[in-house]
Amino acid sequence: MKKNIITEYYRGYEIEIVDNEFPDVILYALNVKQIDIIRPVFPISLSPERQKKLNNYSGDLDKKLLLGSELLFDYGIKRLYPHINSENAGRLQGTYGKPYVRNHPEIYFNISHAGEYSVCSFSRRAVGVDIEHLEPIKEIDLQVAKRYFCKTEYMEILNANTPQAQERLFYGIWTMKESFVKALGIGLNLNLNSFSFQKYKDSNIKIVHQNVNQHKYIIQQKHLNNNYILSICVEST
Repeated sequence: MKKNIITEYYRGYEIEIVDNEFPDVILYALNVKQIDIIRPVFPISLSPERQKKLNNYSGDLDKKLLLGSELLFDYGIKRLYPHINSENAGRLQGTYGKPYVRNHPEIYFNISHAGEYSVCSFSRRAVGVDIEHLEPIKEIDLQVAKRYFCKTEYMEILNANTPQAQERLFYGIWTMKESFVKALGIGLNLNLNSFSFQKYKDSNIKIVHQNVNQHKYIIQQKHLNNNYILSICVEST
C-alpha cells in the first residue's frame, strides 16, 4: 500500500518520498532490488572508507543496502541542498557513530536499512530513523524483549493474541527505541529499558525518561508496503 508515498526518479532509480507530519523532515526510501551490483560503474562515487566497507561484504543484499543508502544520501543532498557539492559533502561519523555532513553542521540526517529497503531522513533538527522488516514466518525472541524493553512493554508483547501481533508490537517498540537513541547520537550508551513511550497530540509519540525532557523529542511511526515498520524521531522545536 503506497497511498502515503510519492515517487521520483534519480539516475534511473525509483526513490520513494514517505509522507510524515514533521514539517522539516524529509524521508526517502529505496527498494534495493533495483540495484544491479554487476553494473560496471555505479552512478555515484564512494569514499575510500565506504568502498572498503562495500568490498568487505560477501552478500549481494548487504552490498545493495549500502549502495542504496549512498544513493539516497547523494539524492537528498542534491535535492535539498543544491548549493552544496555532494561529492565534497562527505558522510562522516562522530564519536558514537552518529553521522554528519562534512563542513555542514546545519544538516542533520540518519540512515537505516532492513530487508530490501534503505531509508534516509534529512532535517534541520537532530533526527533518527530505524526500519525493520516484518516477516510472517519469523518468530520474535521474547527474551530480547524481556532484556531490553520496560516491563510494561514486555508484558504487552507477551499478552498479544497472535504471533503476528507480537511481531508488530515488538518491532514497533524496537524501531522507536532505536530512532530515539540514534537521534541522541550516543550509540548504545543508553539502556533501552530506561525509557518508554506515551501517545502525544495528533499521531506523535513522546519519550518518557527521567533524564530527558519529555517534550524534547517526539516520534512518528509509519508502515511501508505493509511489510516494513519504521520510526522517525526528531528534536522538538
